[in-house]
Amino acid sequence: MHPSTRSVFLIGTDHRYQERQPCFPEAAHNAFEVLLRRCARENDIRAIAEEHSLDALSGKSLSKTVLESLAAELGFPHKYCDPSIEQNESLGILQEPHIRARDWLNTPPTEEQVAEEVACGYRRREAWWMQELLTLNQWPCLFVCGSVHTIPFAKLLERSAIDVHIVAADWNWKAE
Repeated sequence: MHPSTRSVFLIGTDHRYQERQPCFPEAAHNAFEVLLRRCARENDIRAIAEEHSLDALSGKSLSKTVLESLAAELGFPHKYCDPSIEQNESLGILQEPHIRARDWLNTPPTEEQVAEEVACGYRRREAWWMQELLTLNQWPCLFVCGSVHTIPFAKLLERSAIDVHIVAADWNWKAE
C-alpha cells in the first residue's frame, strides 16, 4: 500500500485491553499485543491512534496505553484522539450518567431519549477522531476504538474518502 493512500486499519475492542487492566489474564493482553504487532507489520502501518485521552488516563492513574508503548517501540507517531474534558464540554458531548442526571424539566428522560443523546455524542466524538487522523496525516494508520464505534466510524471514514480495513469489529480474547 502506498503511504500517500489515506487508509485506516480499524480494531474495535474493550478499552481495558488498551489499558492492560488486570481484570483480563496475561494471555489475553499478550494476544492483543500480538494482534497489534501483526497488523502493523502486515499492513506497513506508519502511525497508531486510538480512542482515548490523557484525561481518561489520568483519571485511571495510568501514564500511557499499550498502543502508545507499542508506537514508541516501533518508532511510529501515536495520537490520543478522544476529546479532552474541556473539548467534550465545548462540543456538547455528555456521558450517559450526566445525561441521566441533568435537568429534563423535572421529568426523567426516557431510555430512548438517553440512547439518542448518547448516540449523538458518539457521532460527534467520531467526527473529532477523524479530524485528529487527518491532522496526524500518517498513512496507513492503525486505529483502536471501543467496539460500539467500529462500524459507524468506518462508515464515516469511508464517506470522507479514507480507505478502511476492519481488522476486528469486536476483538475479545478467547482462551484456547
